[in-house]
Amino acid sequence: MIPEEFIRCAFEERVAGIRKLARGRFDPEALIGFTRHNAAIITCGKAGTNGSIKGIGFIHCGKFLPGTINKLREELKRPYDPRRALDFLLNKIYDNGEGAMGLRIYP
Repeated sequence: MIPEEFIRCAFEERVAGIRKLARGRFDPEALIGFTRHNAAIITCGKAGTNGSIKGIGFIHCGKFLPGTINKLREELKRPYDPRRALDFLLNKIYDNGEGAMGLRIYP
């Protein structure tokens, strides 16, 4: 089972940061919030200690994935607008009206 602390840090607090940006509250903490998906993997072998950053994230569960892909393709055809991009993330990706946001965490 994935710890609640991880879900809160990697997902819920990331969404809260995007909402903060959408309200125009841009500060250094908002930038740091976008690094939440970058886990550091440290190994130690014959060559010594080695560190690597591995992006982790969330995907929509099966029944939502085709619709999400279509929404992304349509949005990418439009000229980039930062305000619309935040709205798209919040309302089309993170919250699709299904309560659990249609996102699944795979252990």
